[in-house]
Amino acid sequence: MVACLGWWVLVARHPSYEPSLRARLVRNAVVAITAEDSARIAPQNAALPQETRYQPLSAVREVLNVQKVPAHVPLPPSCLVHEVSRQLSLRDLEEVFDWQELSVSAWLDYMVQLDRSPAIEVRQAHGLCQSAANAERVLGTLAWAWSNLPSAQRTHIAETLAPLPCIPTRMGMRRPGDAYFASVSLFGDLPVVALPTLQVKGNLEKLLAALHVRRHVEIQLIFDRLIAAGDWSHVDLVAYLTKHRDLLSRHEIERLTNTAIFPRADETPAPGKPPHRYKATQLYEPTEALRALQLPTLAWPGRPWRASSDEARFIFALGLRRHPPLPDLLALASAAQPDAALRERAFAYLLRHFQEVYAGEYTLKTAARYAFVPRRAADAGEPALLPPTDVFTDAGAAVMGWPVADLAAGEALKLQLRMHPTSAQLVERLLANPPRDVEAARRVFGFLATTREFTGAQYAQLGKERIVPVTGKEPGRMELAAPQECYFPPTNREGSAPFREIFHYVDYGVAANLFLRSCGVTDEPSVEEVTRKLVQDPARFYELCNSTETYLDVLRRIGMHLDELSRDTLYLVKRAPFLLGIRYQREDTGASEATSQAYALKRPAEVVIVDDANAHMLFAEHLYVAPHDDVLEEHLYEPLGAARLSTLVHEAFAVAGPSNPETPRARSVYATVLERTPLFLFEKRASASREVQHDFDWLQQALAVVEVGGGGLQLTRRLRYAGREWRDVQRCSAMATLKGGRLTLHVAADLEVDWFEVAQALSKHLLTRQRLPEVLLYMTVLSTPLRSLKRKGFNVDKILAQQRQASQEEERQRRELIEGERREAARRAAEAEQEAKAEAERRTQQAHLEKERQAAASAQLGTWRQQLQDMFPDADPAYLETLLASFQDHQLEHATESLVQGDYPRAGKGAGAAGGAGAGALTGGAPMDTGLPPPEAFPGGLAPVDPMAARTNAPDMPGAPPPPVALRPGGGLLQQWKNRFSGGKLSSLASGSSSIKAGGKFGLGGQSGGAAGPPAAPVGGAPGGGAPGGGAPGGMASTEHIQAQVRQAINASRPDASSVIQSQAQPEEVREAASSYCDVSGVSADLRLAGEVAGMKVYVSAELDPAKTLAVNDAALRRLILHVYRPVGEIFGMHLQSLSVFCDTRGPSIAFNRGGSIFLNLRYYLAWHDADVCAGRLAAPLVSVYFSIAHEIAHNLVSAHNSEHEFYFSSIAEQYFLRLAQYISRTGAPQVEAP
Repeated sequence: MVACLGWWVLVARHPSYEPSLRARLVRNAVVAITAEDSARIAPQNAALPQETRYQPLSAVREVLNVQKVPAHVPLPPSCLVHEVSRQLSLRDLEEVFDWQELSVSAWLDYMVQLDRSPAIEVRQAHGLCQSAANAERVLGTLAWAWSNLPSAQRTHIAETLAPLPCIPTRMGMRRPGDAYFASVSLFGDLPVVALPTLQVKGNLEKLLAALHVRRHVEIQLIFDRLIAAGDWSHVDLVAYLTKHRDLLSRHEIERLTNTAIFPRADETPAPGKPPHRYKATQLYEPTEALRALQLPTLAWPGRPWRASSDEARFIFALGLRRHPPLPDLLALASAAQPDAALRERAFAYLLRHFQEVYAGEYTLKTAARYAFVPRRAADAGEPALLPPTDVFTDAGAAVMGWPVADLAAGEALKLQLRMHPTSAQLVERLLANPPRDVEAARRVFGFLATTREFTGAQYAQLGKERIVPVTGKEPGRMELAAPQECYFPPTNREGSAPFREIFHYVDYGVAANLFLRSCGVTDEPSVEEVTRKLVQDPARFYELCNSTETYLDVLRRIGMHLDELSRDTLYLVKRAPFLLGIRYQREDTGASEATSQAYALKRPAEVVIVDDANAHMLFAEHLYVAPHDDVLEEHLYEPLGAARLSTLVHEAFAVAGPSNPETPRARSVYATVLERTPLFLFEKRASASREVQHDFDWLQQALAVVEVGGGGLQLTRRLRYAGREWRDVQRCSAMATLKGGRLTLHVAADLEVDWFEVAQALSKHLLTRQRLPEVLLYMTVLSTPLRSLKRKGFNVDKILAQQRQASQEEERQRRELIEGERREAARRAAEAEQEAKAEAERRTQQAHLEKERQAAASAQLGTWRQQLQDMFPDADPAYLETLLASFQDHQLEHATESLVQGDYPRAGKGAGAAGGAGAGALTGGAPMDTGLPPPEAFPGGLAPVDPMAARTNAPDMPGAPPPPVALRPGGGLLQQWKNRFSGGKLSSLASGSSSIKAGGKFGLGGQSGGAAGPPAAPVGGAPGGGAPGGGAPGGMASTEHIQAQVRQAINASRPDASSVIQSQAQPEEVREAASSYCDVSGVSADLRLAGEVAGMKVYVSAELDPAKTLAVNDAALRRLILHVYRPVGEIFGMHLQSLSVFCDTRGPSIAFNRGGSIFLNLRYYLAWHDADVCAGRLAAPLVSVYFSIAHEIAHNLVSAHNSEHEFYFSSIAEQYFLRLAQYISRTGAPQVEAP
């Protein structure tokens, strides 16, 4: 066959060759193939019997080129046997017989067919996916020819082998995409290429790379491994990926771009949690300029950022932003950005990078959405930044009110700013940037009124647009409104202030108003219109008012014009829930209670007018009351049907004893009322004469005063409101009844006269309304000395003239005495001048005067020593004189405090020894025998000592020796007690908590005033925190006035007839009730009367059994009342029925003042003082209870814990302190019953 084919090649070269003859040769010629050749040419025939095979030339399509495909590999049946083709020229065979050279890709397709052969023997012998050896032979053949293959065949080979597991690896046969080069060492368990004999290098390496054998780990695998491992460094990952960047596929690059890998520089992860990560496209290059724009920049810790580094270029390729997009940058530079510094940096960044970054995409249409162009000389309230379409470069446009850009000419050219506005922009400019304040509106609208360029359609359009600046809901802030929503203020009626929160009123001058009227501004709405709008939706109207005061202004306007409303409107008004009602609600806040105001819109019949402050104080939480405003009450609430509180509250007085008009008290009260009432009525007529129901002449004819003995007076108040009834029962010191034209004032004999109750009882018959300020004024006039009233501006000259006539003779005698003393002093001065002739005589005279001064000082000290000797008769006189000389000022007061606090030398004993038995018991000595009767009452005839007089008369004694008895740090005994009341909380008289809070144990000399820890059983609980206090009042007051106020405070104490004391909340001081008089309980739970012990009422809380509590604590109660509580009340001169004891199981209340009645907590007495009382040590319990009662008495004058309360508390304590000291000294240490 070789010869035949060679001959045919020669024939084909002849010029007369006929190509059609070749087909006849090919159809008839056959190549004989031996068995050996058959196995090599067609391996699938290897299993057939070994015999000669034949290859028809008609089946031949390819010829073998051993330069591309080696001869030892299996060849497809369509390839001419190599034994024939190798002896002939491949070029001749291709040109003569039109056979093609066997390509490597065709050979690979044949090898793939062998791998899929149904014959198992063929697959095992030649299948490239069946074993590593077969795959190595195929891959070696492909690598051998790889460098000379065209790209098309390479692509075909890669696509053919890609889905086949034809790559031998350490983990078995893998697809090319699942195999890794041996250089990939990121993880140790990867399927790395492992050929049996060949080394992966050269063309074989190129072949595997073309087959997409991986030189790096795929991204998802990296992420899965890293996430499973926990936290990881994105910097190290970028470094790894950058190193293998050339090996990353397009798909992997897209995967990295869409994966959140990078943390932000300005975010710190929570402890124990990985940082939040972002895509590269969500972050910016970490440069200072971009950080200054507060953009989310890439976190790049541990190494400096270099934009030219490979890592930076790789992250840029993943989408890391180098510049913010133009819309974002314009938004940062616009007025919408509140940070002015950030706006400036963004605008500077735009101009700096405009030419290189933003010039191509910047258009006026795009930039018109952002107000970022700065303007020149922006007025207050006008925006400093505007869109480029609203600002111009021509400075002359400012005359017309148009903004002018504050930019250089080149910068304005970059931003494509216009030079001038067009006439068509007037409407657009006005809508886009209307005036923001009154002055700007006056100029703009005045100018627009002169342009006359607007058509009727434009006026209609402007009438609906918000172009008119009006006062906004927030004070001092302007907002925009449409002309159709605005009104001109009235010129012939009152101002429109009450409606400014509801309607918009404008007045910008004659010219501007002409333009606005063309746009739709009309005159002010009538009261009828306002009222109808209000009653249609009161809640919405109230919300639009934005404040309670604004709503009340609207109600006042309606009330002043109520008679102008139509009948239909008036019918709606009386039935609509539009009147504002206020209810004072009590809220429990834990340790204390608070009072808040609840507002509600009510119908007129559901609101009550407060004309009785005391009744309102008692029933406030059950009522919705009208605001304290005369105009609203008289012109709106009452005409529409609101009831007065006095008509809803029925008062019933009970007289439990005989009446006597001829007692000294009755005559004194009668004289005081007739003497002082004209002053009060004069002041009342000057302020509100219409409220005076009866004048003084009527009172003078109708008044009678009687004193009621026995059980005294009891007042019962009943409130009927909203179909329910409430009742309050109290004892009172005064009441008034009017029968048959006779006004009888009853005063209780068993209580001190409470001038507040006297004023309240009389004002109900003198005035049409009883407001608390009027009652307090009347009380002040009745209880204050005349000269104090005169200093306060009251006209008391007539009364003083009567008193002045009685004292003229005394004044004459006093003046004669002063004149005699003056003449005597002049005579002595003349004699002294004559005697002073020489220098020696002057020295002698000076020495003589010095001796006289010292003698006077010694005499004064002697007087003080005698006073101390009277109070402490067992004290050593020498020690008293030394003690007085040791103080620089206020010697008598300081010495008294020192003697009360500790031991002092007794007469006839050593300086360091304690005094007698009484003093020893008071200072901690052994208790005396028990069983003695209770201590006697306070010694009669002992008047209070005025400590201020002692301070005034005490001379300074510089150079005195150090005091032998040192006071405790922090001031004297009184000052140390004051320190227990720090803070500014309202007292028991104005709060729902006790006025005194437990603040540590108190006792003399720093010793404990009672048992440590919580009170012993059966009464539980523990002391609470410290109590508030205050400073002294800022003004000066005379001694006479202070003493009068102290007496008034003590006289204000009165019994409490209630059997149940309800817990009430602490009121907040609000404007409408700033002067309210609070009479509330100071405990957190209700108290009920358990009974009486030693003649004193005892109350217990709800959780305690009354009978059991009294039985268990009977001895302790008697010790408290007989040895401590009652003596202190007698020291102050208080009516003992105004003192009560209460007992609870928890809470911080030590004592509280309820309407002048004082309540003391048994629980704290058991914890602090009962052990001392049992041991006969009464000093500490007496002093502690003394200051507690003084603190509560001060609340009869001042409700709050402020400087005024502190002043009166100090005055009360100081005025009666010497009486306390005398009582402790004289009483000694009486024996007390042991528990």
